[in-house]
Amino acid sequence: MLQGFHWNSAHEGEWYNNVCERTNDLKHAGVSHVWLPPPSNSVAPEGYLPQDWFDLNTPYGSEEELRCLIDNLKDAGITPMADIVLNHRCADEQSTGGTWNHYSNKGFQRISRTPSIDEAFYDSWDEDEIAGNDEKFGGKGHHAKGIFDGAPDLDHDSPKVRTAVVAWLKWLSRDVGFQGWRFDFAKGYDAKHIASYVHATSNEKWLNVGEMWPEADWRSEGLAHNQDAMRQAICDFVSSCEECTSAFDFTTKAILQVAVSNCEYSRLADQDRKPPGLLGWWPKRAVTFVDNHDTGNADHGYAQGHWSFPAGKQELGYAYILTHPGIPCIFWPHLFGKDGTQCSEAILALLSARRQAGIQADSKIKILKAEDDIYVADIAGENCSMRVKMGPRFDMDELAPLESWPLVTCGEDYAVWIMN
Repeated sequence: MLQGFHWNSAHEGEWYNNVCERTNDLKHAGVSHVWLPPPSNSVAPEGYLPQDWFDLNTPYGSEEELRCLIDNLKDAGITPMADIVLNHRCADEQSTGGTWNHYSNKGFQRISRTPSIDEAFYDSWDEDEIAGNDEKFGGKGHHAKGIFDGAPDLDHDSPKVRTAVVAWLKWLSRDVGFQGWRFDFAKGYDAKHIASYVHATSNEKWLNVGEMWPEADWRSEGLAHNQDAMRQAICDFVSSCEECTSAFDFTTKAILQVAVSNCEYSRLADQDRKPPGLLGWWPKRAVTFVDNHDTGNADHGYAQGHWSFPAGKQELGYAYILTHPGIPCIFWPHLFGKDGTQCSEAILALLSARRQAGIQADSKIKILKAEDDIYVADIAGENCSMRVKMGPRFDMDELAPLESWPLVTCGEDYAVWIMN
């Protein structure tokens, strides 16, 4: 999976065309899914303050350019996924008190021209469709699980809201061509609604992923070694979604970046000698990643810098997620960025090795060594086995069997072999 944009993409102009020009590169690299930016008209150019869901003309490009990009990706065998912002939505009208919490929904009427959508939901919305605990916007609906400060939080228990969401997603899939959802700020509303939206609008074979970002366990001395509560929270989310969506593995990110930054590779095995993130408990539902538009380094404008992977260690991060089970997600600037942000050569080599071995989301893993200065694991692919070594130590006695295994790629503090 590739995040097909970054935080500044909307400001670069003709972004959809830019991605379209890279389609063949993505195909040859082995990318199977591309997560595209929020597709709808938004108060903020990045798309995370949506207003008119059915207006697909955005700073990323026109609706026509988006449709062309989606067609090109599908022709290349790549699945286009949409970034779906459902927790909140900006209003286009003010109440008598001057609060922006009334919605004319005039733009919704455009789907009346779409035969695949038969729901009638053109009624305007008001405070009743906003979560009752969203005091900033005067909500009068049911309470939401979490509140987003920048826009009215929607009440997903409202029939009007649910009907509109389902109609919009059906339109995006059946008419526009998306084949998967990335659910933004998924902890803001009940996961049962995600399940209902997926069941109503997608194919059971689609890859869907939720941004469920729970708190890590921090101590005075830093990140606690045991992060079971964090990964249990993500497991609970996936279960509450009736297992119809995967989840970003924030637990693996938390542990991995501390491990490579402080040379604490002993963190990469839990008490049962399994990977310590969601990856170790539920690999088929774990979307692993190094950085994204929220967490990446903000120096070059590609991300907001909320929780960056250690500078200069990104290759090590990819050496882990691209050799291990789970569903790895690559960040666009790491593959195509400028100004020293990219590590494309390493990523392409690791992707090639993953394909060669046939590593799958649920491939079996055996951790051979997890000590502060060395980590070694064998991963059983569909075609052959792979061994990855991370850390500054290289113990030939430990790795002696590798004399018959070809080295397929390596970099600073990592190496990957594949069994003949």
